[in-house]
Amino acid sequence: MFLKNINKKYIKRLGKGESSHHGKTCGRGHKGQKSRAGSKISLDFEGGQTKLFKRLPKFGFKLKKDIYFLNLLKLNDIPFSIISVYILKKINFINKNAFFIKLFSNFFLKKIIFYNIYLSKFLLFLFLNINFIFIF
Repeated sequence: MFLKNINKKYIKRLGKGESSHHGKTCGRGHKGQKSRAGSKISLDFEGGQTKLFKRLPKFGFKLKKDIYFLNLLKLNDIPFSIISVYILKKINFINKNAFFIKLFSNFFLKKIIFYNIYLSKFLLFLFLNINFIFIF
């Protein structure tokens, strides 16, 4: 025995006669999807049955940024002249989880400065016409 033959790997010789045990069908069996050339079945394939991951409900992380809608009439009660999300959260006027605040109303307020607060299109149009102060 020579040392050079120790590391030689046995190669399966397919289709070389019945005595090799890998002749004729080459170890693939008879008929069926797996016996065909170029057949690649995905790991989640279940024979035409609906896949397991499609049958189970979706779950996981969803980032939800809460938008808090405020009417301008409610802001009359606040004694501050500058209104921001931080101030409204501190005085428990809005929910602590609120990420954005959007104001809407057809009512008009004076002497209030809005800081980092989104306005409806109608309010923006109203305030821009009278040179209202915005800080973004």
